[in-house]
Amino acid sequence: HGVRQIAHLVRKVALALEEAHRHGVVHRDLKPANIMINQRGEPVIMDFGLARRQGLSDVQLTREGTVIGTPQYMAPEQVSGKAESMGPSCDVYSLGVVLYVLLTSRLPHEASDLLALLSEIATNDPQPPSQLRPDVDPQLDAICLKALAKQPGQRYASAQAMADALFKYIKRGPKSAKKPKKKKNE
Repeated sequence: HGVRQIAHLVRKVALALEEAHRHGVVHRDLKPANIMINQRGEPVIMDFGLARRQGLSDVQLTREGTVIGTPQYMAPEQVSGKAESMGPSCDVYSLGVVLYVLLTSRLPHEASDLLALLSEIATNDPQPPSQLRPDVDPQLDAICLKALAKQPGQRYASAQAMADALFKYIKRGPKSAKKPKKKKNE
């Protein structure tokens, strides 16, 4: 698929995630296998089996120290197994992994065993997607890498913010990908 189609798809998934987050539900196991395409060609997030409602301290779905999710798609803070750290920013990270895989056909972090993988996720930054796929421009690289930031505070503040960044990228149009732009203070 073309990079713009991928950006469109991931934006729609981000909007669906935002809706879940607004209702206090965090997925915690977002990966390509849990994103289905319906008959209208729209993505649908499936398998909320590991989902957790935020702010419910009386109902503990998971035990402290339990690693939850699919390791290759887990945020660095998720590998600790601390349930209170598994908020919407974990889903933003996982969506960043999905975007990376769709763009490059590779995971951002790979290793020979689980411990090495968890260490890789916690300590190393992935290669920018453009190094693996030349038609990915710097703006899409930046969106993907921001979603994959090690610290939750350095990621998009919400799935909506990631969707907005993808919308700006899509709206810009393919021809302007290589034009230098003036930098604005963010």
